[in-house]
Amino acid sequence: KSDDGERLVNFRYDNELIDTPMLVGTAGMRAMRELGVRCLPTTFLIDRDAQVTARWEGLVLPSTIAQAIAAQGNGREVVD
Repeated sequence: KSDDGERLVNFRYDNELIDTPMLVGTAGMRAMRELGVRCLPTTFLIDRDAQVTARWEGLVLPSTIAQAIAAQGNGREVVD
């Protein structure tokens, strides 16, 4: 049975159970290679033109992502 596609993966952080969508199998490995993913989790901020404008390796606070989205909306390039 093939395990390609997307599924929810559970992990514990700070005593909370977190569900996160993750590509698995051949599709996941291809995406990881193409995007240069070195560790999990890796979070990407993608603009309307499908360009990666920011990336974070490891866990990232929602407030950090919100600040990056706000900066992107102001036309500033996001730096992590």
